Amino acid sequence: MAGRFSATDVPLRIINSIALETRIAPETHLSRMICSPMQTCVYVHNKLLHGLAKLGDGQLLQPEDMVADPTEMFLYTTNSDGWIKKYYLSNGSVENWVNVGGRPLAIALGNEGEVLVCEPVQGQLIGVDKLGTKEILATEAGGIEFGLIDAVTVSSNGLIYFTDASTKHPLGTWHFDMLEGQVSGRIAVYNPEDKSTRVLLDELYFPNGIALSKSEDHFINCETTVARCMKFFLRGEKEGTIKTFIENLPGHPDNIHRNLKNGRFYIGIPGNRNGLTDFVARTPVAKQILAFSPVLYKLLDMRKMGRVFEVDPSGKPLQVYEDPTGEVIGFVTTVVEVDWYLYVGGFRDSFAGRIKVH
Repeated sequence: MAGRFSATDVPLRIINSIALETRIAPETHLSRMICSPMQTCVYVHNKLLHGLAKLGDGQLLQPEDMVADPTEMFLYTTNSDGWIKKYYLSNGSVENWVNVGGRPLAIALGNEGEVLVCEPVQGQLIGVDKLGTKEILATEAGGIEFGLIDAVTVSSNGLIYFTDASTKHPLGTWHFDMLEGQVSGRIAVYNPEDKSTRVLLDELYFPNGIALSKSEDHFINCETTVARCMKFFLRGEKEGTIKTFIENLPGHPDNIHRNLKNGRFYIGIPGNRNGLTDFVARTPVAKQILAFSPVLYKLLDMRKMGRVFEVDPSGKPLQVYEDPTGEVIGFVTTVVEVDWYLYVGGFRDSFAGRIKVH
């Protein structure tokens, strides 16, 4: 009879109702996710980040990314109140430099001392010259507006490579993209000569941090959802091809920065992978329930751990710095090295951390 359904239909109808409410697809899963690595060798838990010094405490507001100016006298930091702030290394003072609005995420230096900023709330790639004058460089690529413009790096020839982590979910619901596990992200390049923007790669799993190699023949991109970093070749015999740089990380990689002196890469890794997180990644029903309930989603809370990864130019892990419970710092998204110190920022705490390189 029309309008009747069996008892076995009830769970499916509940799941579909939750999916409609949360705007994530009920069929999603991650077939590519493999079991999280054992916490042994370089991955063994430690408390090295417990020894960090808190810089700009209460003034640097959730500094999601940072970069040193060419003289290494100060750090540019992106803050949750829309400001790009300078933190002066010599005396610890903080300067409100330029307000770009929204919630700026990644930041990079251009070749003439300018600063490039990804601002996802307004959907803008922004350039700021040394005098603090802003210019909106791009708001779309391939005819599609930026959904969650996230990270940026600049080559010596002036080309600006950047990530659009999700074309489906904005910054306010970025975790839905993680739960869905779909390929809605892309990487694009902006050419300042003709002011054109071109999509290089699409169908990526939340492409986040991006950094060029020393030779600039490839860049490294962190695919946050699937806990790996990929290498994309820009020239040479392998031009246009992709290769795994490092995979099966113990957390979900965010920003990546290359040390200009030794070529090593530093990766901010929020959260922790374990049996629960891997189960959720493979289980559509669990994803729907977590997306429907913010309280339950806290079971996967990335704020409860802080982790920094150091890898060599081949992708070999060298050192991990951790706060395993988030006691001092959590939700670490970025790390840069200046004069044998690591400067750490993230999406949770209102300070930048500093710790001596081990």
